[in-house]
Amino acid sequence: MADSIETEFRLKLPSHFEANTLFKDSSNAIVVGEEIDLCLIAKQLDGSKDIWEKAVSNVRAAVSVVDIQGSRPPKENFDCKVVKSSRGRDKHRRSPPKTLDSPDSQKWQKLNDNTMKLIVPIQFVPDSKTLNKSYKIFVALWSTDGAESNLELSTHKLMSPALNVQFPPLITSRVVQFSGKTFLKIELRNVAIETIQLNSLKVLISAEKEGEITIDHSTLPNFPMKLDKECEYSFIVEIIDCVKESDNRSSSSSNVNLVAELNWENEGASALDRITTTYSLQQIALKYPQLSLFVTLPEILGSQFIIEYTLQNYMQDFRNIKLTLPDYDAEGLIFSKRSIDLGVCSVRSIKKAKVLVTILKPGTFDLCKNVKMSLQYSTPKNSDPNGPIKLDNVLKLPCPIYIEENGNTKN
Repeated sequence: MADSIETEFRLKLPSHFEANTLFKDSSNAIVVGEEIDLCLIAKQLDGSKDIWEKAVSNVRAAVSVVDIQGSRPPKENFDCKVVKSSRGRDKHRRSPPKTLDSPDSQKWQKLNDNTMKLIVPIQFVPDSKTLNKSYKIFVALWSTDGAESNLELSTHKLMSPALNVQFPPLITSRVVQFSGKTFLKIELRNVAIETIQLNSLKVLISAEKEGEITIDHSTLPNFPMKLDKECEYSFIVEIIDCVKESDNRSSSSSNVNLVAELNWENEGASALDRITTTYSLQQIALKYPQLSLFVTLPEILGSQFIIEYTLQNYMQDFRNIKLTLPDYDAEGLIFSKRSIDLGVCSVRSIKKAKVLVTILKPGTFDLCKNVKMSLQYSTPKNSDPNGPIKLDNVLKLPCPIYIEENGNTKN
């Protein structure tokens, strides 16, 4: 190996992140999930400048986060993982951060004749699921030149000062199903040392499921709202299955990945220091209705118009399906026919039928909810004695229309 060149390596963080007022002031805290820039400084102490610059340019850094005191577990199993935290001031920050172990992502820059720096972006996510609030960043250095390196790096392991770390609110989620509806219960707890303000909460669907389901946020409370330390709050959102004309569904259930975006801030923080934390929620399994009926209305509704019933069958083969439409004659809505015989309906098939509707007087009517189905099928051997058809497996999507005094029709 060539003669070793003595070099001083130093680790610098953005100054306001160092815990000079440890646990006392959240304004200088790194939030778990936040992206920060580490700055490694290399200073030449002796030797040839050209050889030194070449040697330093081959140095790489491996970064990890370590705790420096005993950890305490959360009171409950808040197992929704923090994916990312970002501040309002960081909206134009590069995204996503470069991969640490990619050589191309670690480029040394020359500051002057005997000093170089390396900027390493990292995402501050401790491996531990505990609530330890005292951490350091550990950096190990090595050279891509291996044995030919002019730098002696075996003892170059850098540790940051103690960091003031703030955990975002902890979240857990649970699926609740009743009355044919699916709800997601989100429990949130403030583990900070002070009161925080919640500005908004959104539950988002993984991209591959967009259009198949939607999230109803109307059950959420009005924001902003305060949450004192160690206090908890529960939120409820409804997960709605958007039934569409499609025969691509391969099963009666589907696994859906959800994420939650919580915008929050420490009490008294500026708008630039509002934090958005993204959580990976538990994967949920949605059970789709196996027999779905819905109505398609024309764009313009008058005193007479044609509606179309669509039946999607993902349940089993039926020898015959008959629809009986509701009797609204006395209320002032008349169907051109009260019964629709759809005939044989095999599994994974779609049946359609059109009906003329005549409006005689004002009122409110639902064209689908009160439709009755008559199903004829062959009972399989070794089947459930109560029969294979269950109410939870049949969905009739509501389709209300409103007839006003002036004859206008709305849906």
